[in-house]
Amino acid sequence: MKPRPARLQALTAIARLRADRALSDLAEACGACAALERDLDRMAAERRRHLGAAPAPGQGAALARWLRADAARRRDLLGKLARNRARRQVLEDAARQEEGRRQALDRLSGQAS
Repeated sequence: MKPRPARLQALTAIARLRADRALSDLAEACGACAALERDLDRMAAERRRHLGAAPAPGQGAALARWLRADAARRRDLLGKLARNRARRQVLEDAARQEEGRRQALDRLSGQAS
């Protein structure tokens, strides 16, 4: 039993919407990862700037506190980045699957018409 062309076209339209949505979600996740990577780069540059010059006398304790806080912020950002990368991988797999589904329905729709 062959699917009717109208039904295939409707399924293709749905598949196209789902693929577009999956790609949109993936782009959003990529943007979030890029923003976190920029924050980490900015923090690394700031850390290099602070450590590049010798601390003034009496500023060693303040620098040590700043370094501990900086390390905590860095760990937090690295954790967020790891979670976002895992989410991005899941979304990439979903987008690939939805795009494959869309292409298969496009081919079937083309053959049916």
